[in-house]
Amino acid sequence: MTQTTKQQILAELLSHPGDWQSGDQLASDANISRESVWKAINGLRKQGHQIESRRSLGYRYLGSDRLDADAIQHYADGHFSGDLRVMDEINSTQSWAKQVLSETPELGTTAFFAEQQTQGYGRRGRAFYSPKETGLYMSLVLPNPYTDMPQPGLLTTGVAVSVVRVLSQFFPEKPFQLKWVNDIYLEGRRFAVF
Repeated sequence: MTQTTKQQILAELLSHPGDWQSGDQLASDANISRESVWKAINGLRKQGHQIESRRSLGYRYLGSDRLDADAIQHYADGHFSGDLRVMDEINSTQSWAKQVLSETPELGTTAFFAEQQTQGYGRRGRAFYSPKETGLYMSLVLPNPYTDMPQPGLLTTGVAVSVVRVLSQFFPEKPFQLKWVNDIYLEGRRFAVF
């Protein structure tokens, strides 16, 4: 898949977070003009990326105050080959995913992310409070290659178990716990829900 100029520049900046990179080097690496680098940097800033610039030093990536599909894909490091969709605010990532799936039945693996949900819901339609800057809200569409999956209800539990295992690898000192069927707890507080 061909990357846009903004995606190329973002990938270079994310590969060296906090390091200064000259505009000439970025242009050379992406095989584009310095003016194209400048335009890409300004476009990334408009998307919420914090990029510092200094004469004779170049550009330095400091982070982002918003979710960004390209940044998520970069950090997934090739482990997620599906489509990523990101919104600042949505009624519910589940409703969004269901709507897209109804419009595109052949939809492949797709992750739907939002910074905030205004009508989030969980099991049995229970309201799920999901304000901005307090969590990551995501729904995932997975194609079903089996027409007769014996126990599809175990998929959620399997994902939760896998997430606990990954978290435990990255944070071995933390006592993550799984509460049936899909709640992850840390130090007595619910940390994640699937």
